[in-house]
Amino acid sequence: AGVLRVKDCVNKGNVTITVNGATGKNCFIGGVVGASGANAVTADASTKNYGIIEGCQNSGKMTFTHPNGGSSIYMQVGGITGYFEGQINNCTNDGDIDLQNSYTTATARPAIGGVCGSLSISAENCVNNGNINVKGIFSNGTATASGAAGIITSSFGGVFGNVGNGAIADDCKLTGCVNNGSLTIDATMPSSNKSTHRVGGVVAQSYAVIDGCSNTGDIDATLGSYGQGIGGIAGYTFSSVANCQNSGKVQVKGVAGFTENQAYQFYIAGISGNMASAAATTMTNCQN
Repeated sequence: AGVLRVKDCVNKGNVTITVNGATGKNCFIGGVVGASGANAVTADASTKNYGIIEGCQNSGKMTFTHPNGGSSIYMQVGGITGYFEGQINNCTNDGDIDLQNSYTTATARPAIGGVCGSLSISAENCVNNGNINVKGIFSNGTATASGAAGIITSSFGGVFGNVGNGAIADDCKLTGCVNNGSLTIDATMPSSNKSTHRVGGVVAQSYAVIDGCSNTGDIDATLGSYGQGIGGIAGYTFSSVANCQNSGKVQVKGVAGFTENQAYQFYIAGISGNMASAAATTMTNCQN
């Protein structure tokens, strides 16, 4: 079988999605590609046919609204693509992303990024200039109900929401990616669910090696959840971070009325909010 290749494509139109009454559905939204990956929810790399998106641009606004009815909508939203198994190189997003969930039962584990919501492998020289605005109630997934790419947390990133399939791989890298857009995140969780939210200027949650990336966009996050990771470059990293720079402001506030048990772990930093305790997790030559 051949390898999927999407090259030099441009979208200038707005994409607006409103979901009512759905339960347990995956929603992949992108300006150029919604999603690609025949085995999007499997962990076996040998069964996957990785593709490439390169040189693509989006200037249209992505709007996703979940106003009422149903629950467990697994949202993957990006200016270029919502979910992609493979590589994304030299792509630029200039369009804003607006995600609104006003339903009172949690909408589960979104992955939102200016270029891509969730990416399984690698990216080089991708840029986001669009502003990202998120407001809603979001809960964690489980091992058996985690949406695409094994995501069990809510991930909001300037360029990528989530990168990696839940394990460190040699070919999983983010190189030379830049975020210039602001992130305004107002996210809470149901009182009975100990959920986690991650926010990053370049990537919210990453199993990739991050090298030579930068963020100039401000982060303004109002969060109410059990655990958080918020960083100018990355919210939570499971691998190394090197040669990165952040000049964006990182501002985090807790949701009024939440108890200590509901919102007691805040990990906030100019570069990486939280880093996993592993030999592969290092930080070198970074500036904030």
